[in-house]
Amino acid sequence: IVDPGHGGKDAGARYKGLLEKDINLAVGTRLVTRLIMAGAQAWLTRDRDEFLGLPDRPAVATAMEADVFVSVHCNAMPRPNQHHGTESYYYTPQSQMLAHVLQRSLVGGLGRRDNGVRQRRFAVLWRPQQPAALVELMYLNHDAEHALLRTPEVQERAVEALFDGLRGYFEGMPL
Repeated sequence: IVDPGHGGKDAGARYKGLLEKDINLAVGTRLVTRLIMAGAQAWLTRDRDEFLGLPDRPAVATAMEADVFVSVHCNAMPRPNQHHGTESYYYTPQSQMLAHVLQRSLVGGLGRRDNGVRQRRFAVLWRPQQPAALVELMYLNHDAEHALLRTPEVQERAVEALFDGLRGYFEGMPL
């Protein structure tokens, strides 16, 4: 299950006319298409700009008996240009490897600073019954990363990095 974070009344981060929910949906939709083209069974928690509550997102993964749950996000800080880079999160021990594999793939594919993998009790990470990771592609309110996130080419690089990470995870890529 791919979860494009935020949506509908919840725009997520905003900066210079760019909304996090839109980037998340674009990347998530293209990722699911890429996974299906490769023969995987893949679903989105949302396929349009709609609000879906935090408990409902992992519930989709549980209902679909998914193997993994990946929530796609862009980060932001209270003040612009404070921080940049890519990071990933997990909560349960069963999710740690997924987060590490996705982080490594994103850092390689996007070429951004590696902010590492962290354990956090985010609602979408402690509820799923399967391995779950939340990825922060880049910082939406960092000028250089904002400019990158706007481009379809960089969004496609994020899709390919996530696809490669998921493929590696399922093929048993060593950490």
